[in-house]
Amino acid sequence: MEAEWNGHKLRVKGDWTARWLFLAPDYELWIDDDRVDRSGGPRLHPKLEAVVEDEDGEIHHIEADILSII
Repeated sequence: MEAEWNGHKLRVKGDWTARWLFLAPDYELWIDDDRVDRSGGPRLHPKLEAVVEDEDGEIHHIEADILSII
């Protein structure tokens, strides 16, 4: 999933890895081309979070709540 926000590209990626025997994906939150958070494993509701400071010095909390089912 991708979205544009305040001139930044937000992206959530999911990948099935051998770490959990391909039963649960790992998710990553990317802002522009920087990975800022990773979560995954056998969880029903993984949460990805980041804190971003804009050019004006304002702090923004970005959060992605994911429903992960097989």
